[in-house]
Amino acid sequence: VCCVCCVCGVQEAGRVADQAVALDKELRFMEAVELYQEAVKQLQAACADEQDPRTQEAIRFRCDEYRKRLVTIRKGLSEDEERAFKLASPAVRSLLLSAARLEEESSVFAEENNPQAACDCLARAVSALTDAQRQAVNERVCLFVGHKLPYLRRRLQALDRP
Repeated sequence: VCCVCCVCGVQEAGRVADQAVALDKELRFMEAVELYQEAVKQLQAACADEQDPRTQEAIRFRCDEYRKRLVTIRKGLSEDEERAFKLASPAVRSLLLSAARLEEESSVFAEENNPQAACDCLARAVSALTDAQRQAVNERVCLFVGHKLPYLRRRLQALDRP
């Protein structure tokens, strides 16, 4: 019989994955990636708590399904980013690189439990992407920035909340 922690973990992972699927269908892939990652973490924890090998196997199967979707989405996102980068003018390319670097720095600061620095970097990344959006003339570049900008703005809002 499954322990209560495992059942709760699997159920919560299912709720998170349902949200990820909804975002995926809305083409909000960056946010979907975060939720799929969260669902995988929750399933891994539930699997570690589980005693029954059959239940563990079922949990691992679901975890693998979420990981496969993560790989697919990430590949698509990186291809979109690469195409946008190649098609961008040198000035827009510089802004895209700056935004990517600042977004990465923000993640590092967030992991180091430094929310103010994370917010500052993310705000600068949003600013760089906003400038890129204004300057971009290629449709692919505009499309990429159009998907990325709202995602970064939502992340910034979430960091700004006390």
